[in-house]
Amino acid sequence: MTYNAMTSLVGNYANTLLNKSFEFPTFIRHGSSKNLFDALDGDVTLGVAFFDHRGHLKETVPTHHPFKKILALAYYEATEMTETIMGPDGNITMETKLAADPAYYHLCEVAKQVTTTWFALTDNYHIVKAPVSVLMDGVKPVLPYVLKDSKYCGERPNCKASLEQAEDLFSINLNYHHDKYEVLYKTADAVEFCKAWDTATSGKQWSDCSLTFGPTGDDYIAWKISSPTSNITDEFIPKDKTRYGWRAWTSLWQPAPVESRTCDTVLYGVKEYLETLDNISECAVNYVEDASGCMGDSACMWRPMFESGVCMLDYKS
Repeated sequence: MTYNAMTSLVGNYANTLLNKSFEFPTFIRHGSSKNLFDALDGDVTLGVAFFDHRGHLKETVPTHHPFKKILALAYYEATEMTETIMGPDGNITMETKLAADPAYYHLCEVAKQVTTTWFALTDNYHIVKAPVSVLMDGVKPVLPYVLKDSKYCGERPNCKASLEQAEDLFSINLNYHHDKYEVLYKTADAVEFCKAWDTATSGKQWSDCSLTFGPTGDDYIAWKISSPTSNITDEFIPKDKTRYGWRAWTSLWQPAPVESRTCDTVLYGVKEYLETLDNISECAVNYVEDASGCMGDSACMWRPMFESGVCMLDYKS
């Protein structure tokens, strides 16, 4: 090996997308300048769907991330409030409100309420995966995707179903799948998208399975591509997640509950739940930017990264 795996350097990031505020000759080995981006800070809201009272997301809010505003929409009986949480990069405003629309419509309810130029989405089964950045090239955000014909998509029935819904609603052929929680939405565009989505889904219902999903990342991108004046590369920097290292803004601490509907095709059942559970690292979940806690757990190891570091499973333990 050229490098010791235990080095304090970040790692081999030849194909990893990085925030250019970190001087890559110092922090990164084999870094590529083509994969360095600006970091969006401040003008972005994280819209969180709270399906129930469970979760650890709030515990990970006071960490290194760009979301100075968090809009928590509760789909259960909760107390509405606005809190100010102190973070390492300044105060974070977290507003909790009762949702007015069904949970499947979360993307569009967030779009109608946020006041920032951009927003991202997650839910209470996720935590903030700090340290993390929203990567931009000027005004164009990085758009992670996986190929429609990839092994990743082939192994996940909801990937194919998401593409099929988008293609059906907006009459275009999508070759790439976009995770709803990894797309950065431009608020003004998302509001217009939701109007188009409402029109395209007229007469269809989520409850009777005539709609597979609510508004998705694939729907949003398909809507953009369907415009004759749109060129997706004028608005985004598309990057294949299977080729380039992509660090999502949030990660699961627990899989979402299995599908409650009884549709003809099961897209997310017990099998998918257990597969997702197997891919969740307790080290990453339990010790977000907590070096001392991580190092005190014999099953975990701490790796310095960017402003702080990440806790990983120690495979030697």
